[in-house]
Amino acid sequence: MPRKPLTLANSLRLAKVLDIGLSKLGPTSPLWTHVSTVVQGSIGYLDPEYYRRQHSSEKSDVYSFGVVMFEVLCARPLIIQGLSKEKVNLAHWAHLCYLKGTLDEIIDLHLTGQVALMALQKFSEVAEKCVR
Repeated sequence: MPRKPLTLANSLRLAKVLDIGLSKLGPTSPLWTHVSTVVQGSIGYLDPEYYRRQHSSEKSDVYSFGVVMFEVLCARPLIIQGLSKEKVNLAHWAHLCYLKGTLDEIIDLHLTGQVALMALQKFSEVAEKCVR
């Protein structure tokens, strides 16, 4: 069964972020200091560090949030098969564009002239720091 998109927008283009799905309830007793579980989530939203170490942390959630920020900023899904290798994964591509100073080329055209340049720059900076 296909997953629902993680971001939605109403007719006024107001965004609503849905459940990323990385959090899990566990025991609340102070005797339990660690819970082992298999992390589940959509490809691309999981922190690449998780794949290397098989351990999630607060940084994993920060990475996922940065991915969602780039989805909102660029108005495209995270993964688009069939694009060139550097463009398939939006988080990777946006990070490269940020470093090259070309992020303005992939920002949603509907934002141009509608949002203050300083706001777009700060939003981009926060998103990039999240996925760094």
